[in-house]
Amino acid sequence: MRLALTALLLPLAATAQEPADIVEAQVAGFIRPGFAMFTAEADALAAAPCNGMEVAYHDAFDAWMRVSHLRFGPTEEAERGHALAFWPDARGATPRTLSALIAAEDPAVDDPAAFAEISIAGRGFFALDWLLFDPERAAPVPGTYECRLAEAIADDIDRIAEELERAWLDETTMMRSAGAEGNFDYLVPEEAVRALYGALVIGLELTIDQRLARPLGTFERPRPRRAEAWRSARSARNVALSVAALADYAEPFLTAVEADTAASLQEDFARVQERLDALDDPAFAGVVTPQGRLRIEAIQSALREIEGTLATEVAPALGVSQSFNALDGD
Repeated sequence: MRLALTALLLPLAATAQEPADIVEAQVAGFIRPGFAMFTAEADALAAAPCNGMEVAYHDAFDAWMRVSHLRFGPTEEAERGHALAFWPDARGATPRTLSALIAAEDPAVDDPAAFAEISIAGRGFFALDWLLFDPERAAPVPGTYECRLAEAIADDIDRIAEELERAWLDETTMMRSAGAEGNFDYLVPEEAVRALYGALVIGLELTIDQRLARPLGTFERPRPRRAEAWRSARSARNVALSVAALADYAEPFLTAVEADTAASLQEDFARVQERLDALDDPAFAGVVTPQGRLRIEAIQSALREIEGTLATEVAPALGVSQSFNALDGD
């Protein structure tokens, strides 16, 4: 089931910080530094040669995971988020798109503007995941079309990262000025709080219902190759990075609840992180065994408990009304 925000505007709980303070904490403490770091790591990725790209790929992907739950506003516009991370890919569009580019030696790789117009399935981190790490392919080497393609993808990631940093500067400026004359995006600070809180919910949903559920499949038919970034063995790493990011991102919202509730949620996040640290299953290959499956299900259940506490305790205190709807997607 999916936890979705409604459009109701309810008063903030009396114990919460002022909405503008919550917004400021997110803008100054999380969003702007997060996108600046992503740009820096994307710059390094774009500077790396195709045959020495692996470390920079992981560093840039790590930085993206820090802010990937911020899926509204600039990230949603122009499909930037999907162009960076086209996943789930239930129909194998990324290998198919890249294979077609390679077979045709499409010259778009030599023209950044043209490359920005190709299918999002052929761009972003999952395109590099296939090119650099697919076990059935040789890694790109200089002088080949595959090398030019890998470097074009890295350049495109860098371009999008720079766009996002600039656009989020504008977006967060509007959040800070919520309620000011001429600000039609955020009429009151509470609207900015609700948009920001929605990203927390969406981030949890994605990890629970896709990053963990997809490789689990069913008991009779586990699907380890449906795990996110399994080729580069990032599946557990992405979950751990997302959980760590969401734990930090949740902090300003926890000022809306009693101290013991906030402390309990912080402890719940920490326990999930401890489970992930002890998992030792980077690509979730262990879902094919009962014991391995149980460990991943335990993480999923713990995150669902956090999601439930947010829905029953934090959301009402912030003035956010939540309802359950089916999660879209494959």
